[in-house]
Amino acid sequence: MSSKRTTLSRTRASMAARLASTVERPNVPAFERSDPTGLRIRTARASDLSQLRELCALAEVQVETAIARAVTAGYAGQALETGLAGGTDAFFNDIMARFTSMSVPTLKDLFLRLTLALVAETDGAGTVGAALAFPPVGTIMHQLKQLQALGAPEPTQIELTLAGTLRVSRIKAVGVRENARRSGVGAALVDACTSAFGGLGYPIVYGIMPPTPGLEKLLQRPRLHHLAA
Repeated sequence: MSSKRTTLSRTRASMAARLASTVERPNVPAFERSDPTGLRIRTARASDLSQLRELCALAEVQVETAIARAVTAGYAGQALETGLAGGTDAFFNDIMARFTSMSVPTLKDLFLRLTLALVAETDGAGTVGAALAFPPVGTIMHQLKQLQALGAPEPTQIELTLAGTLRVSRIKAVGVRENARRSGVGAALVDACTSAFGGLGYPIVYGIMPPTPGLEKLLQRPRLHHLAA
């Protein structure tokens, strides 16, 4: 058991060093932002949960129970917030401090700390849009199960899991109220997602969404890859 913990610790440290060495250290944006039109985008809070669900449903996405609980408890996206406030070193330190095993509960907690739930609002109209983005959990867990079935060494499992978790993110949903469409709300939400993950070193931020009028123009954003649903 001691040998396994030592292997895990060494692999985590090695992977973190390699990831950090390839990341530029820009002045990353804060989660809460506003533009000259009065549109504000911020992290969703417990009081926003019903509207987050309603707006994500416009994109044919259901907010999962685990994400809803994390938003309510206030720890959804905490690793991202740590990184945006303190830089990439703080981000990697936060991740590595909690990546203590390859257990499913540990990994699920890690994914929730990397889940970005945003709402867009104005003084006059209230909440007009929302977005949900996080690493591709299903793909990463499927890959991990395959590696385990093939008998891959634990260091290989750790390295590939971390690589997927800390290098790729998916915009799962972007929902905008009908009366606020074609006013830049959706584009601002997409930009907030790509800026947050891109600022922390994610080279790939992509979206898989159902075809919607105007979607192609919306998704022609820097650093965003679009895959049709």
